Amino acid sequence: MDNDGNFIVTWISRGQDGSNDGVYAQRYNALREPQGGEFLVTVTTTGSQDFPSVAIGDNGDFIIAWEGQGGVNGYTAAFARRFNADGTPQGSEFQVNTTDTLTTSITFVGVDVDIAANGNFVICWTNGDGGGISGIFARVYNSTGVAQTADLAINTTTAENQWNPKVALNSVGDFVIAWQSYLQDGTAGSIQARRYNAAGTPQSGEFLVNTYTAAH
Repeated sequence: MDNDGNFIVTWISRGQDGSNDGVYAQRYNALREPQGGEFLVTVTTTGSQDFPSVAIGDNGDFIIAWEGQGGVNGYTAAFARRFNADGTPQGSEFQVNTTDTLTTSITFVGVDVDIAANGNFVICWTNGDGGGISGIFARVYNSTGVAQTADLAINTTTAENQWNPKVALNSVGDFVIAWQSYLQDGTAGSIQARRYNAAGTPQSGEFLVNTYTAAH
């Protein structure tokens, strides 16, 4: 939702784009009135596009990120597309991750995006770490969609799988990423997090969020 109460809803629709899952969105004003019709977010429609996440800036411009087929080496990858407040695309979709070490047995589990007041944004996702294990990665962008960092490896514990990341930015672009981690607190699932400044420099190590660790 932007400062005026306008908001965007995004979802997956099966078969609507002529293939499997496709990503769609609908704009609304503060009175919950649809602004135009629902629209296809992606350019690529072959295969499945899943797990969409939307972030809207103070001026109403928005970004939608998702996981989709057709990435490096043909594997699943993280993609995003930027839009003006009126729903006009600001360019085509683009692949977020530049390092793709996924095997065919690992898929992305979660892509997330958030935007700062100045329009800079961060996208985080799950990717393979090269050893058959999944890890959390992120990338910082400026307000024009130009990447300001390479792929950032977020988790430092890599013995087991990490997945389902979420990112939140403050007004100046500092951010926190939280995710689920397997066996790190001695159970099948724990919540870990890590803080960064707007440039993507870590401001902490990863830390355990949950205090109850008797079950997952």
